[in-house]
Amino acid sequence: MQYIQIYIKFFRFELLIIFITSFQSKNLKQDKNKSIQRMLIKSYKQFKQTELSSYDKIMVHLRGNSIEQKASQQIAQKLLGCLNLQALELNLSNNKLGAQSISFISLSLVSCDQLVSLSLDLSQNQIGLFGITNLVENLSKCKNLSILKIDISQNKVLSQSFIALGNGLRNCNKISNLQLIIEYNKGEIIRLKQKITKMIRLVQKIIKN
Repeated sequence: MQYIQIYIKFFRFELLIIFITSFQSKNLKQDKNKSIQRMLIKSYKQFKQTELSSYDKIMVHLRGNSIEQKASQQIAQKLLGCLNLQALELNLSNNKLGAQSISFISLSLVSCDQLVSLSLDLSQNQIGLFGITNLVENLSKCKNLSILKIDISQNKVLSQSFIALGNGLRNCNKISNLQLIIEYNKGEIIRLKQKITKMIRLVQKIIKN
């Protein structure tokens, strides 16, 4: 099985610095006394016991925790309250997530109005076409999301899922930095690249095998 990583970045690194600086300055003006709050979570038990609503950056590493639909609903419920969240790193690889679970979680992110950066590792699950369709549809509603990384490798993704992924990402108009990690064959990746290159704000892409 072959894998591919797709990196899509600003044409100039300086533009990314300007964007981040501008975002930080705007928030500092809104609340000069507010400091960035970060949280790293390494177990599902810790996740359930931790109040997350005050954090700006959250890293949740729940690889191989046998998470199924019920637990995914609880994860989604927690994320709904994270109104200050600006950056989320969510590793749910090697669990038992299906399409409905991904729908719950991705829909909860729509309420995170300040979310700018999202890293989502969904590898080694069973999200399927329905899961991918709902994932990208919900992410397109995240109005400030500009940096996105998604890993959907080892999900037995079929050709229709690549089409849905490409179509959905085209609706994510504010994304300027995109990284995808996927399983592919040559024909599918060509079609996906054609879809992605039509995204308005993306300037350059670098593909590495």
